[in-house]
Amino acid sequence: ESRALNPYGYSHASRYRREVQSVQIPKGEMIALDWTFAALKNYLLAGSKAIFTGMKGSTREWIYAQIVKTTGVDQVSHLLIESKIKMAENDPAVLYTDTCPHNAPFCRKIYGSSLLTRLGLFHLMHRIVDTLDSHSMVYWKVLVKLKACFYTYREADLSALIRCLTDGSFYRDGSKLSRPQIDAIQHSKKWKGRFDAFLQKVLKLGPSINYSLSKWVDDCKDLADDTGRRAFTNTTMKAVNNQLEKVEHAEDPNEIDLYTEIPAGKASSHGLSKWQSKRPESALEKGHESLAHYANGGCAPEFADILTLGGMAAHNVQRRWICKMNELKLKGQEVSIPVEYQDQPPFWDHSYLQYLNDRAKDSNLLPIFSKTTPIDEDNGIEFL
Repeated sequence: ESRALNPYGYSHASRYRREVQSVQIPKGEMIALDWTFAALKNYLLAGSKAIFTGMKGSTREWIYAQIVKTTGVDQVSHLLIESKIKMAENDPAVLYTDTCPHNAPFCRKIYGSSLLTRLGLFHLMHRIVDTLDSHSMVYWKVLVKLKACFYTYREADLSALIRCLTDGSFYRDGSKLSRPQIDAIQHSKKWKGRFDAFLQKVLKLGPSINYSLSKWVDDCKDLADDTGRRAFTNTTMKAVNNQLEKVEHAEDPNEIDLYTEIPAGKASSHGLSKWQSKRPESALEKGHESLAHYANGGCAPEFADILTLGGMAAHNVQRRWICKMNELKLKGQEVSIPVEYQDQPPFWDHSYLQYLNDRAKDSNLLPIFSKTTPIDEDNGIEFL
């Protein structure tokens, strides 16, 4: 992995680092920054506290990764400043962190005074959800009411989904759901797993969230099941009070398109488009789950770095491929790859593809591969 024995003249380890370095953050982009702890189990590295990570919203590509001694921003200032200077494009408009509004002046010194800082809805809600008793029979009733405090669904999407569920076009076997059945699914994990992708969320404004949360507390704090078990716990009220003053920082930024449309395939029975959110904080949290498995447990730092960066590079290659497939669908072009394989790129090493294209060019031949994403030269940014 560390030796430059490849035809294109540099090692796989160098390619992994350059794959992450080459991600561009154009003007108007949204990014998220956060720390993760589970991935450190892959390292034999004394004094390490966490791994600082970053992700681009529109494509969900990794942009940052650094092992730190503490979760203070002083530990990552060098990486962020260096990335701002050395990356080809690094001009985000919105930055999501779980510490917002803290450290906002620090971030604006790096990315510019016009940077908007936002508290991710994922973190805001989970600080309350994690205090609820999931074993109470009224848990889902309380949780659905809590979600309604923060966001609604775009009316056109919700109406189209309900129509398909009731007229039998959603399921291939023609099953039709009644209103009580739909309501029961909404009060279970199945709603998010099956239908969330077809719905665009519209976040409420701060004062509205504040009012709704206060009403939610009044309506649900004494709700209990037949055994007397409440969904509210002793820490729920404290969590809500801590978040009431922060809800305004979770508002969606104005004049930014927050979703990417993924058109339905030709074989779809319902014809509903899926919607991928460009809000990056939820995708970053999901990426942390994979990050913990990119390396074997307890490796020497040099080896763990290679395995981890290799996983991050592969993730970025896959995300770019998925975005290309979506672009083709939006243009109305036919994608001949079976649906179950459309998210799997046919080639993972685009440096080799570019090398073959260059050899073809040297022989006055047309390029062999048309959808390559060659990486930039090493700009010196170090990760992990």
